Amino acid sequence: MTTTINDIADLVRILREQPEWADTVRGILLGREVIELPKLFAEFAELTRQNFQLLRKEHKADIAEVKAEMFSLNVRVTRLEGKMDNALGTNYQNKVVRNLHSILGQHQNLTRVKVLRGYQNDPDADFMEQLYQAEERGIITHQQSNDLLLVDIICTGRRRDNRDAEIPLAIETPITIGDNDVVRAARRAEILAAILNQPAQAAVIGDSVDQPRTALAADYQVSLILHPDE
Repeated sequence: MTTTINDIADLVRILREQPEWADTVRGILLGREVIELPKLFAEFAELTRQNFQLLRKEHKADIAEVKAEMFSLNVRVTRLEGKMDNALGTNYQNKVVRNLHSILGQHQNLTRVKVLRGYQNDPDADFMEQLYQAEERGIITHQQSNDLLLVDIICTGRRRDNRDAEIPLAIETPITIGDNDVVRAARRAEILAAILNQPAQAAVIGDSVDQPRTALAADYQVSLILHPDE
């Protein structure tokens, strides 16, 4: 059966009529980690309930048995918390990438933003070739190459008041900005600058930051961009 989509109304109607299409589109837009968030929260709530039951049980059963059960439960809770943190972080990074043009336009006065490497974005082939050549020529080490590829976003943009100059950026996207995020962004921007043979800007985009981290960013010349996780 052939389905013709002429406008957004057609797309909305089809997604309502075809639930399996809606699930496929939802998976592409949000990513597996985000879709699994409700399940992870439910698992976390169940583990918390079990933990309270064990606390009540402590006075009615063998102490050693209860402690063993609590240890096993705490291990599961820790693992689940890690999964939830990863899912929330992935969701936030996904939002930042989707809104990157707007964020950098508003806070950095940049236009013509181009993502060279980022979450759910295929890496730019020309940039990856430059990275490989820089490593082969000894401009950067293999360790530095791997380090740069762990950065959340690599992109370029142009100042609205000087569109001839393209600015490379190495961007970290934590929800809460910490010391490591600032230091990593600065270090990876230096690697990016060496590969492209031009200055690169380090930036951290997050939901919140405190004064010590703000001062640290100023020392490292890292731009802090606050983008609430709405």
